[in-house]
Amino acid sequence: MTELLLDAPDPYAARASGYHVRLAACEGDVLAAQRLRNSVFAGELGFDTPGPEGLDQEEFDDRCDHLIVWHQDGRTAAQAIATSRLLPPHSNDAAPRGAGLDANRDFGLMPLERLLNTTVEVGRGCVHPDH
Repeated sequence: MTELLLDAPDPYAARASGYHVRLAACEGDVLAAQRLRNSVFAGELGFDTPGPEGLDQEEFDDRCDHLIVWHQDGRTAAQAIATSRLLPPHSNDAAPRGAGLDANRDFGLMPLERLLNTTVEVGRGCVHPDH
């Protein structure tokens, strides 16, 4: 099993072209996701987005993992073209846990509280319109 891990391709290595997916590894990755969310939610859909101009930045961003699909066309730097936030149980220290979930605002998750320690909240996703 160790050999498989050592032989796995480096997820951060530059790609000639194509799509690849990974969790944000640095603040720059998170900013790319926030810019994409703003572009799609405010620019394409006309929603008001929280945060400074050009970013969709919410309180949950600091606790979430950011799943990002990157596209590399072989000529320019990779571009974030799809994203969603993931909030696993270990990143939510709210008590009760439901109080610390974004979905609780809209759906009132307290009746499901006993299940929430084994769930991952998946936030709204977005995809760049060209993809």
